[in-house]
Amino acid sequence: TPNEMLATMESKIEIWRKEQKSELDKQYAQHQADESLVLTREYSKQKSEDEKRDAKINDFSLRIEALEAAIKSDVSRVVSKGKELSSPDGGPPENSYFRKEWELLQI
Repeated sequence: TPNEMLATMESKIEIWRKEQKSELDKQYAQHQADESLVLTREYSKQKSEDEKRDAKINDFSLRIEALEAAIKSDVSRVVSKGKELSSPDGGPPENSYFRKEWELLQI
């Protein structure tokens, strides 16, 4: 009968819809898993790059601190040497060799 055929067709269509929905749900779940994996990889890569950048910044900071300490030490040594070479009244030393060195230290 036409009603039975219609019911059979509706039943088959409903089964097909459920199968399609199930397949789409699987594909969506796989897509979500793939996307999550990609995001995790990107995050890990970015984190690694950030850590490398931070390590370089720390290294440069340490180098700058070491250079600052060396400069302060050199300045202190130059000032001490200038005082050592000065005559008692603070002027240039009498000895011509030390006088040239004293003059260079005044620059």
